[in-house]
Amino acid sequence: MQEKIKKFLEEKGYNVKLVNSRIVTEHHFENFKIQISGELDCNNFPFSLPKLFLLDRRKYGLLAHVGWDIDKKQSDEGLICEGVSENRHVDYDKPEEVYLLSLNKAVQTIKELLLNKEKNNEEVVKEFSAHWRFLIKDENHRVINFLEPSEHIFEIKPVVSVDLIYNNVTFFVNDSYINPEYSFIKRLKKNGTVKGKGIYLPIIKPILPPSPSLDIKEWWMELLKQLNDDSVLELKEKLHNQKSKIFWLLSSIQFEENKYSWFCIKFVNQTRDYFPLTINSMRNGWNVFAHNVILHNRECLGSAKSGLFTPSK
Repeated sequence: MQEKIKKFLEEKGYNVKLVNSRIVTEHHFENFKIQISGELDCNNFPFSLPKLFLLDRRKYGLLAHVGWDIDKKQSDEGLICEGVSENRHVDYDKPEEVYLLSLNKAVQTIKELLLNKEKNNEEVVKEFSAHWRFLIKDENHRVINFLEPSEHIFEIKPVVSVDLIYNNVTFFVNDSYINPEYSFIKRLKKNGTVKGKGIYLPIIKPILPPSPSLDIKEWWMELLKQLNDDSVLELKEKLHNQKSKIFWLLSSIQFEENKYSWFCIKFVNQTRDYFPLTINSMRNGWNVFAHNVILHNRECLGSAKSGLFTPSK
């Protein structure tokens, strides 16, 4: 099958080679040269679309619709979102044409993003949570968030629960918005212990996530510089002279009306120290870990029944 597709693409004028059963094509536009590697599921193709990977992934930095290969393979490739190469009204009796259609759609999408940085950045902000997950080194680095997005900074209580389903998990909850008889919360609280301090910090201006090659600590220090004066003042008022060995930062970023991306950072220090909310305090031995945020609030659940309710005034 690969040989047949290779020959077909060559007849169409493409520069093609086969590498370890993959179909690798080279594409040129303006000052860019990209390579895309296609992998077929031979048992299901063409009804299952080919997986298309952008090679030399790290060279392009933050790029929407393209993942990061952070596996042990260290192959420096990124899977192109399958939605990009979605096929409709194709002749599945001609698998080589199915492949070409998928390839062309993927190339066109990447071309548009590389040539239009503003559009690319807008898309990356929308995909913030997806890019953030590539920074997580341990699958146990996750939190359950019951909090709603807010315009205000407030302290949060990080509770670590040894839960039967989620194993060791940290969760953040505002009891004012939770039915005390909600079984999920009751189960988490039963096995939960408060560990460290935390703050919820809404990010007003959309920001780009760090790439896997960027130190999260450096990214956080740059973000601190961008906070507006009101946020800096509010942080100082709420956390003045507080210290801890463990500090949690939970943040939401609004990218569209009623749509938010969430991220969480855990800061760990060998000694109790001032919270890492200034450039100077960040230099005091804080280690930084990205955590995945599992949403369990109205934003996520929509109209589904849950233990969430609006408190009476």
